[in-house]
Amino acid sequence: MALLFSGKFTVSPDVISQQYLEETMLLNVKTLVYIRLDALAGSLWQLLETHDDIESVFIELKEGQGLPDEQLEAFFNGCIRNFQRVNWISLS
Repeated sequence: MALLFSGKFTVSPDVISQQYLEETMLLNVKTLVYIRLDALAGSLWQLLETHDDIESVFIELKEGQGLPDEQLEAFFNGCIRNFQRVNWISLS
């Protein structure tokens, strides 16, 4: 498996995040849609907030995790697809 996404992205300014213990909570202040992310997905979101290209986010996430490449790629692709689908990130 490989990354399905590449290039630049932006995080929606309508989404705010807050960490609490092992979880990250996200809230879209316009739609009031709220989700809770586990520790791994929360780490991904934090990287999305501080980077602007997909590849650098994946590389840094990979460095911080002990998952096999194929498992991490599947997780990453799924999260990016879902964040894009709900307009929490926009790919350039």
